[in-house]
Amino acid sequence: MPEAMPDGAPWPRVGIVTPSYNQAQFIEETLRSVLLQGYPNLEYIIIDGGSTDGSVDIIRKYEPWLAWWVSEPDRGQSDALNKGFGRATGQIVAWLNSDDVYEPDAIRTSVEYMTRHPDTALVYGDCRISDESGVSPSLWLAAEFTMESQVLANQIPQPTAFMCRSVLSEVGWMDATLHYAMDYDLWLKIARNHRVECVPGVRARFRVSAGAKTVTQAAKFAPEVAGILERFLSSELALPPSLKDKALRMGNLRAGLALILSGDQIRARRYLAKAFANDGHPCDQICELQEYLCCYYQKEHKALRTTLDRDEFVELVLAALPAGSVRRVLAVNLYTERAFARYQKGDRAGVRRWAMRALVGSASARRNRGLVYITFESFSRLPLISFRRRMKRQVRP
Repeated sequence: MPEAMPDGAPWPRVGIVTPSYNQAQFIEETLRSVLLQGYPNLEYIIIDGGSTDGSVDIIRKYEPWLAWWVSEPDRGQSDALNKGFGRATGQIVAWLNSDDVYEPDAIRTSVEYMTRHPDTALVYGDCRISDESGVSPSLWLAAEFTMESQVLANQIPQPTAFMCRSVLSEVGWMDATLHYAMDYDLWLKIARNHRVECVPGVRARFRVSAGAKTVTQAAKFAPEVAGILERFLSSELALPPSLKDKALRMGNLRAGLALILSGDQIRARRYLAKAFANDGHPCDQICELQEYLCCYYQKEHKALRTTLDRDEFVELVLAALPAGSVRRVLAVNLYTERAFARYQKGDRAGVRRWAMRALVGSASARRNRGLVYITFESFSRLPLISFRRRMKRQVRP
């Protein structure tokens, strides 16, 4: 890489921080992905939390190319990052966790954009999602940034993000009290008063490994995000009240569901009570919540390593919901959904169990011809096949 940018100006100094703890199996690939970028004004800092698995030996091997490194106990990832950013002198900074890697030219591409657009405080791009072996079965295509979307779900793949160090200092660095969603908190603080841009192109590879916090402690992420949203949205912010309400509702809902899957029913009830504190949700919101509940289990039960099956999950969710119209409507809808699911599997007892609860609980359910039909059929001695055969005929080309 030339020592000067295309316009003749020198490349700005970039500080990259890698926090690490017992990641010997991955850290060398991370180190090499940064150092082999060939960026001419790189300041690479490693903050190791006192690893005992051989990580220090690997770091020491690359010491000649590091600006600074240390291996000592710390108070967690946020504390380690603040320690690293405190040592960094680059105008632009970023962090790359010790099991993630940069794609070629990730630094150069991000720096060029920020240099051409000096009013941009943070840039990010697309990110590959890989397994422990490095195989990348999926791609996180980053969307154009809006605060409206960010309060509903994180849009920024952390390994691809590059920031102005002055802005990072202005917003107060990383919140050392956060251990799981510190990046989400930081993006919100930066975006509140500064420009955030998505620059298309794959910048990094995020590794989902068995020991990663996103897997081993997944149930702690959602409650932390809910707390971040509650603090952030309680301040004066130019967002519609309806959007704030939805963001808080969904944040608390995600936290409650994650805690149910992890077996913490008591805390789950607290978050679900917040999510449904306003019982006046219109029907379209209830349908949206029902759809979310139905797909949440499928997405998260493997990550949270739960032993609950879907029926048990539905039971626990309904038991944890606060009393009110939302619970009544959701209960009937979920009972109906489960009845049809059991019918598809030929489970007579399951059909009766869920369908009867729906029919007893709601007049609208009793007007559902399909539900009434499968209920009667479940009591007959005929095989539960007619409905499934009819469905197959409908989808046959």
